[in-house]
Amino acid sequence: MFEEKCVKITLFFVSLLLLAGCVVSIVFGFIARDNPIYGIVGVALEVDLQQIVFIFCLVAGIVLLFVMACGMGTATKRYCFLHYTFGIFLSLVTVLFIILGVAMTAIGFGLADQLQELCSSENTDSDFQEAMNELYFRCDTFYCTVLCPCYIGSTLYFTGKTAATINPYDNTKVQDCRQYIQAAYSTYNLEFSDIDHIVEFLNYFGEIEMEYKCSGICKLQTVYYFGDSSRGEPPKTCKDPIREDLLIGEMGLMGIGYLIIGVALFVVLFVQYGLCCREKDDRYREDDSSRKYDGSHYENPRPYAEQRAQNYEISQPNGTKPAYVNNNPYT
Repeated sequence: MFEEKCVKITLFFVSLLLLAGCVVSIVFGFIARDNPIYGIVGVALEVDLQQIVFIFCLVAGIVLLFVMACGMGTATKRYCFLHYTFGIFLSLVTVLFIILGVAMTAIGFGLADQLQELCSSENTDSDFQEAMNELYFRCDTFYCTVLCPCYIGSTLYFTGKTAATINPYDNTKVQDCRQYIQAAYSTYNLEFSDIDHIVEFLNYFGEIEMEYKCSGICKLQTVYYFGDSSRGEPPKTCKDPIREDLLIGEMGLMGIGYLIIGVALFVVLFVQYGLCCREKDDRYREDDSSRKYDGSHYENPRPYAEQRAQNYEISQPNGTKPAYVNNNPYT
């Protein structure tokens, strides 16, 4: 059995490690607030998903900080009522973080695999591909036309201007042509409340285009629609950056991080229960065989008596044998 002091030290330092989990959770929150995937899904659900995930991660970090303080406190002072109360709270938090970690890991990696499958050449007629292609095709009715000239590289289409004469009011993305956007997306798969709602939705795709130098989700587009068309022709689609960086690299790793934190919480839970359920001083519970009296000669007296007689015989002068009562050496 481990000494109580060792258990306390273990609980103290394992609880201290939760400080790293607190920092990780807060960092996850700031990353999620800038993740355009949360923004796109949030617009579709009509909620500010980026802010919700951000606040959730901050609250999770504060909870971990509280658990760390309680764990270090219970390792210092032992009050059984507080141990049980803290144990119940810690059990709930442990289950929550493990479920959260498993769920986010499954969502991140699952969506990445699903995106790969939906964008494959075998699913060209899928609703997802049609919706993503339509997102760009609807812009073609006005973008980079005489209605809304756009810069591609250093040339302003339909006017003949060059980069040296670019006017800051000239169009470099679809959102600059606000007067045509609402009509173009009036019958899109998503319902938008107003023009600002549409622009917000398109801006998230613009962030992806600007960050990863890509255009199009399943099909490569020849121009940056929602980012900055003056950067030239995009070299790739946005499918792989979304899969590898935003889904697996952020959501998936966030889930793995919370799963590791859940395992650490389980260790704290296990150690603190071990500290609570043991007696305050277990020195007298240990099996110290050196302090036990050996009474084996009472159970089997013959070998003991023979050894005693032999020792007595050796001690007699001139080898004189001792006199026994009735010739019985055991008397």
